[in-house]
Amino acid sequence: WHFARSGQDYAALAAVPRDCWRFIQISDAAAEPGPDIIRETLGGRLAPGAGVVDWFRLLDILVGEGLTCPIGTEQFSDQVKAMPLQEAADYLFRTCQQPFIRHGDALS
Repeated sequence: WHFARSGQDYAALAAVPRDCWRFIQISDAAAEPGPDIIRETLGGRLAPGAGVVDWFRLLDILVGEGLTCPIGTEQFSDQVKAMPLQEAADYLFRTCQQPFIRHGDALS
């Protein structure tokens, strides 16, 4: 989400030394920012694969370059908060794995 809202500088991301990465939290973003950026950051993030982030390109940089740190979802979403727990877990698992499957990486 932060990457999408900050202009998506893929070259700058690729230049970060691999040993600087400790953990990556991912979420997606709608094509257009909402009218209130604070409201969006606290409740309007989308599950990875449900928005406009170019996950193939992003994963090429992160996973394709040998990054091995843990990757998890950072889900500040009113939509997900409104779901029963099991439904939310199933939804996030399904949507979060899609970018990785399309990229050719398996989730474990």
